[in-house]
Amino acid sequence: RAEISRINKAALGQQKLLDRLRELEIRSIAARDLRLEREIVLARADLGSLSSGRLAELDAAISTAEAKRSAAQTRETARAAMLDALRAEGYAVLTGFETAIAHEGLLVRKPTDDYHAWQFEVDDEGVHMQVVRTQHEANANAARVRDEEAETRMCGDFPAVLERAEGAGVKFGRIRRLAPGDVPVRTLPGAAPAAKSTSAVARPKERGA
Repeated sequence: RAEISRINKAALGQQKLLDRLRELEIRSIAARDLRLEREIVLARADLGSLSSGRLAELDAAISTAEAKRSAAQTRETARAAMLDALRAEGYAVLTGFETAIAHEGLLVRKPTDDYHAWQFEVDDEGVHMQVVRTQHEANANAARVRDEEAETRMCGDFPAVLERAEGAGVKFGRIRRLAPGDVPVRTLPGAAPAAKSTSAVARPKERGA
């Protein structure tokens, strides 16, 4: 009887370990962490040497993976909401500059914006947006005027974009906005030369008249 009791106790202990591993496996699958899934498979195969300390390590690793997955989902949700809001305001995704921007970044612009685009990306710190040049303007005066006009125009759309994104559930914390001209506008690598235009160069003279 003592032997049977010992065997039953050992079997019960193994079953508890298997149940615990199954719980961890479900969490690792939900977190989409293939490495942890493999580690759990190995732990199950060597159940006899599995310690409580090793279980705690797996638990902690999965908690970290879950936190990363949750943050990624939050970014994806915010990114989709921002893109929908921008599209609703007439912006469309601009392609051809994928290697010039961050991996998760996007360029958007309206059909009337030939020289500039809005670059936006979402990370753990929030949503970042900036106006960039998509064409290279050799004339510094013309470039400055076009930059200021583009920033003024796009920043004017920002409140409506913000309202739409918030309506879709995106929660913004502190919002830092710069006035047009506060920061030099960056020209994207690979930008084509801008077509010559006299209007942009002449405007500063008209203002000073």
